[in-house]
Amino acid sequence: MASRPESGASLSPTVVPLVEESLEVEKVLVDQGGYRVSKQVGTRTEIVDELLQAQHAEIERRAIGRDLVADELPQARYEGETFVLPVIEEVLVVTRKFRLVEEVRITRMPSTRRELRSVDLRTEEIRVERLGPEPLPSHLPQEIPFNAQTGIKEES
Repeated sequence: MASRPESGASLSPTVVPLVEESLEVEKVLVDQGGYRVSKQVGTRTEIVDELLQAQHAEIERRAIGRDLVADELPQARYEGETFVLPVIEEVLVVTRKFRLVEEVRITRMPSTRRELRSVDLRTEEIRVERLGPEPLPSHLPQEIPFNAQTGIKEES
């Protein structure tokens, strides 16, 4: 408001300055940090308790002593789980004949045994590490005051 001039003073117009605010927005890439992921492979020893199957052969020799005719030579054969292998010898006489001397009988016998072993197993661990942000460029203010109620940054 303008005050009244005193008597005798010249009338001069009152000047009211106009002020206009403007807003300038800049986008700046700011390093917010990152993550470092690393993996380590380690080993641990565990005891393994497992049933293992194995086979062994039981060999039985049976004496036969029977004369054979040339057409009836016995062949190797299976009798159940037993493999029968005929052993033949040629005997020299006035006439030739075959004699079954023995059979070798081979039987597969399954067995089960417990075996304890120490086994090394590998494990992996993942570690995630947060990296801090880089500082703002030097031409920008390092701290910008911000009014959370108005949402406007305040210049100092």
